Amino acid sequence: MLKNAICVIMGYSKADYYDEYTVGALRLANDLGYTTVKYSTVKTSKTKNDIESKIYDIIDFSKFKGVIFAIENLS
Repeated sequence: MLKNAICVIMGYSKADYYDEYTVGALRLANDLGYTTVKYSTVKTSKTKNDIESKIYDIIDFSKFKGVIFAIENLS
């Protein structure tokens, strides 16, 4: 496990609040002494479902103390 690390999964979003929500969550985690490791998806019509469906497969969740889902819609 990474000492005091939190996984942040970020999806693509056009929502007005998304940037503020994400930055606020990251700042709070860092202020509390956590290292944040960010994973994000990209949005293209060709790869959207393929990449989003595999994001959980590439993350070793056992290395993190917690997970923040900073997403609007993830399949």
